[in-house]
Amino acid sequence: MSTFRPAALLTLLTLAACGGGIHKRWTFDQAFPDPNELVTTPDPEAAHSRLVETELPRTRAHDDRLLALLRAQAGITAAHLALLTQAVGTENTHTVYDGKNRFVWGRRGAGEAAATVELLLLEGLPKITTIDRRWYGELLGRSQTNATLQRYLDRFHDQFDDGSVTALLEILAGMPGSPALTPFVLALRKAGKADDARTWLVFEHLSFDDNRIELVRAVTEQGLRVDPERLRAAVKQCSFDQGRATMLALLAPKTQALQVADVAALVGMFSFDDGRVAACAQMAKSPELHFTEADLATLLAEFSFDDGRRRCIEHLAPTLHGPATLASARAILKRFSFDEDRVAATRLMASRWLQLSKDDRTALVDALSFESNRQRALVLLMP
Repeated sequence: MSTFRPAALLTLLTLAACGGGIHKRWTFDQAFPDPNELVTTPDPEAAHSRLVETELPRTRAHDDRLLALLRAQAGITAAHLALLTQAVGTENTHTVYDGKNRFVWGRRGAGEAAATVELLLLEGLPKITTIDRRWYGELLGRSQTNATLQRYLDRFHDQFDDGSVTALLEILAGMPGSPALTPFVLALRKAGKADDARTWLVFEHLSFDDNRIELVRAVTEQGLRVDPERLRAAVKQCSFDQGRATMLALLAPKTQALQVADVAALVGMFSFDDGRVAACAQMAKSPELHFTEADLATLLAEFSFDDGRRRCIEHLAPTLHGPATLASARAILKRFSFDEDRVAATRLMASRWLQLSKDDRTALVDALSFESNRQRALVLLMP
């Protein structure tokens, strides 16, 4: 039975890339006139929300101030350590809303900011006094290198992850959209702590197609099992047609028991005909899919323009199975809006439609609007 969780339950709205999207209401000094609040506040969640709306300085002096705050503490909670890492000003940020909280993530491992975050995480690790799954997840999400990520996993993961869905969801609640999610799940898989179901659960928390593709590309090399439901969900979760096409190319060859009925659903997920054509080209490579002309006619309905329909036929016509029939041939031609494209489709299908009787071929060209085009089609069908 599939363990897929509907994406609506884990909605991640990427509000912005490269730092925009949320109005920055304060400077850091306005939001935190006493920076000690970052390590003393009794309400870390409120401070976390305030930081999201704060324009953070990207200066050495600011970073040194954050490091000094940590170094002055004999012990620190995970929540307060996460606030210090969040307070580092980073470039190329993106903001993610998980339905409850907003999280701002910088580009992982990039620039001086990443070095400061790493110092905070490494120096703070032995000082952590109290920690729960949510803040453990955020500290993982703030990691800038896989080595630091692994240190936190080694120190805390067995304490918080009992292998249940609940445990993993509570950890993921602290890192939605984090660029560390893919390294996180790969580390868990390497340690035998993430099966395919848990891998897909992490996948649902990714915000960008590049991250989704990075994860899927890595785990498909490890024998990831995919069923048609999961394939459809993974393609649907991608934001853009290019990502959908790449996801389909990665997963379709791995999908077990893929059926022709799944193909129309997959093609329908694309926004534009170029993406739909790419999907058809990928499906044409699947030898277990036995398309009939009736299937092709159904699939053509997913396209917006005749050019896309014609290119779909170019890919799928050589793979068709079963006999040609007058009804299916007519259904294909009726999907086209213009005679010129109906003639082009007839040219692509002629080798099959020559199986029709002479009377059926004569009747077929009635689908064209103008006599001159009917004659052109007949030339193709009456060699």
